Amino acid sequence: MREAMVTSGKAVSLTAIAMILSTLAWSFSNIRFNAVMGSLLAFWMFVSFISEVTLVPALIMYLKPKFITKEAARARQQPKPVSAAAAAS
Repeated sequence: MREAMVTSGKAVSLTAIAMILSTLAWSFSNIRFNAVMGSLLAFWMFVSFISEVTLVPALIMYLKPKFITKEAARARQQPKPVSAAAAAS
């Protein structure tokens, strides 16, 4: 779980920040509807990002769904491939 947060978490965070900032730019529109909706959408994206980073991992650890735990156990059992440089030494 920690490895997934370190690797995938960076990509999710970067994507969320880019989408929130670009949507927040709509707040400066002269059209009132676009300005209000841009602010609301940016806020909702922020809430979704925070829940994705905190709530989803907590639910996975609590509920332990089989499709995730089965894959994690399978990954732990498979030997890691040895690189050619390590095999030569």
